Amino acid sequence: MRDLADRYLRSCCETHPPFAVWLGFHEYDGRLPDLSRRGLETRLADLRRFLADLEEIDPADLDEPAWLDYQVVRHEATFEAFVLEDWRRLERDPIPYLETLDVSNYILRNYAPLEVRARALLAHLRSFPAVLAAMRENLTHPARPAVGVAVRLGRGLVSFLQNDLPGALVGLEDAALRAELDEAIR
Repeated sequence: MRDLADRYLRSCCETHPPFAVWLGFHEYDGRLPDLSRRGLETRLADLRRFLADLEEIDPADLDEPAWLDYQVVRHEATFEAFVLEDWRRLERDPIPYLETLDVSNYILRNYAPLEVRARALLAHLRSFPAVLAAMRENLTHPARPAVGVAVRLGRGLVSFLQNDLPGALVGLEDAALRAELDEAIR
């Protein structure tokens, strides 16, 4: 069970890099998820494999830590599969796409020197077009209330990037990196 739980956690980090960064796995810095239709289909297939692997395990045979791992993986994989396959949230709700664009991990957490965080931030910003393209590709039945909230979130994000983010980068001494960030923010 330990191996399955570890594989599941790694797959979550690979599929949801901002979540991995939030957990403190900074090898995922600067990466955004593949939210394209193909990326979502691949993730759903992975989740089905994890759930099939869990079916081969009798939870009654597990010690308490392994039983807890089993329950967490089962719950999370089932819920994520439900979101993708049944709820089809990414076809109806633009908000998750905008949440993915959040840059606060690189600004609010002083986990590395500013230059290191700024390079990750630059990679993150350069991935925005792919996320926005996936949103355009996938949003086939957007819910009007969610669209209204997303428009306000998007305006807030743009305002933050243009007005507040430059102030958070004041101590950045690498002029070339600063210029690249300024260009990416535009």
